[in-house]
Amino acid sequence: DDSSKKQAEILILGCGTSSLGEQLYAEGFVNITNVDRCQELVDAMREKHQDSLSGAVAANAKGKKPAGKDPKAAASPDPGAEAKKPMEFVAADVRELPQEWSQRFDVVIDKALLDAIACAPDKWSGIEAMMQSISRVLKPHGVYLCVSHACPEMRQMALLGPAYQRGSVYSELYKWALEHRTLPRLLINPNADPKAKEKHEITPSPMYKAENDLYHLYICRMQGP
Repeated sequence: DDSSKKQAEILILGCGTSSLGEQLYAEGFVNITNVDRCQELVDAMREKHQDSLSGAVAANAKGKKPAGKDPKAAASPDPGAEAKKPMEFVAADVRELPQEWSQRFDVVIDKALLDAIACAPDKWSGIEAMMQSISRVLKPHGVYLCVSHACPEMRQMALLGPAYQRGSVYSELYKWALEHRTLPRLLINPNADPKAKEKHEITPSPMYKAENDLYHLYICRMQGP
């Protein structure tokens, strides 16, 4: 059911300053681990998250009065707001994720981190190390979600391994099956305030073709017992 899904262990790779973790957290997912190899960034994002939690608890306390006749009684914060588990922020390299994370995560999310590693001089060794690391931390039926700018012809070998055979969707090396979907690139921010006076929207030119302006979503499902 929906409540059990929101207990899923989620790992966000190369989180940077992305708001994805906060959006998932606001949706009710609580077991979220954000990873980036930059320690300073991780520390800053952890502090920002703690500040947002403290602000939410304080706002909740200010607006809620305890039962009783005394209108001057101190506000009582919602226990649920205080008890909500914060997200984790960890400095780590995706190619060498902590050994203690083996088979920990239900979902691993990558927004263009594979694309970045694929641009490095030693891309193939980096990609294989990344895939091995991700498959190790996934549970036997976990899922790796990779959002990429690159089409299947450019990503299948990376996601299925060097022994990939054309037409195959299963990786013997990483023990997962690959599925490909496309996502449209939105010209407006779906999270923008509809009442905002200033709205940022991209106006397409006459040459624009929406069918060519896509993100590629690669879904790698572990095929464990």
